[in-house]
Amino acid sequence: MRIFAKTKVGRKNLMKDLALHGSLLISFLFIIGQLARFYLRKNTSTNLSTTKIQIMAGLSLGFLGAILIYFGIPINENVIIDFRHIAIIIAATFFGFPAALLSSVLIAIMRLFVGGINEFSIASSVLILLIGLVTGLFSTLSIRKESRMLVLSLVSTILIYITFYINLNILSDNPDQFKQISKIYWIFSLIGSIFAFYVAKYVFWSMELFIELENTKVRLSTLISHLGSGIVVETPNRRIEVVNQKIYDLFQIPQKENLIGLEVEKLSQKSTVDIVNPQQYLGRTLELLEAKETVLNEEVILGDGRIIERDFVPIISTDQ
Repeated sequence: MRIFAKTKVGRKNLMKDLALHGSLLISFLFIIGQLARFYLRKNTSTNLSTTKIQIMAGLSLGFLGAILIYFGIPINENVIIDFRHIAIIIAATFFGFPAALLSSVLIAIMRLFVGGINEFSIASSVLILLIGLVTGLFSTLSIRKESRMLVLSLVSTILIYITFYINLNILSDNPDQFKQISKIYWIFSLIGSIFAFYVAKYVFWSMELFIELENTKVRLSTLISHLGSGIVVETPNRRIEVVNQKIYDLFQIPQKENLIGLEVEKLSQKSTVDIVNPQQYLGRTLELLEAKETVLNEEVILGDGRIIERDFVPIISTDQ
């Protein structure tokens, strides 16, 4: 339980506090993005359904709203202002009704804990739930995300003002504080919503791109590992970046050996099979590297009598 100190918030101080509060919101959006990437990197094979994504988004943004409440700006011993509604707007705009409602439930519960259960926190919690319900319903509108965000921002800001009016005019009879907040809060709310929207858009877009890249990586890795040919992909400085199981089999390399990052010239040291005339093989390899030409089906004789065919395919980037 948190007890707010009775403070008198001046106009300049309120503007400064709202700006800092907006910075906190943006910072936590980036943190949520990084945590989501960490989770996805550890669970690349997990198929996330739309419902799971909505639940995860609702929980994450609900936690964000709870953080915003905890670090809210105290107006008096019972009333705080913050940007909790923006977390719900983001949930509704990008993830729909379930995420908006779930995030609002978590934020409403947090509001009951911060400052204790009283008529002020109950009124705020009810309005938070109403914001989640209304913004969730508005999120079903078939309009662009930008337009949807503006509509949700206006609707939620109106509901936040109703919260201020109830807590400051009806429950505590502080009309001067309400007027002071009314002159300032709406512009910070609108600007904060727009800025948070574009930050969230970037964060979620980068997450989608990350997922696609990870899925592509998994698909390519699966393809390479199941090819009948041995594959070694080396970096420009001739270190092994990708290697499949067939290379281990062809050169009879123990499975315990980790070849990733190994200099290609040292690959033969890991093998239990020699290459006939290794100096000639190395010289030919250096020649291929210098020429940067594709060579297919070039025969290489192994010490145990097997003859394998080597393909050398240089992949040259725009910066060579």
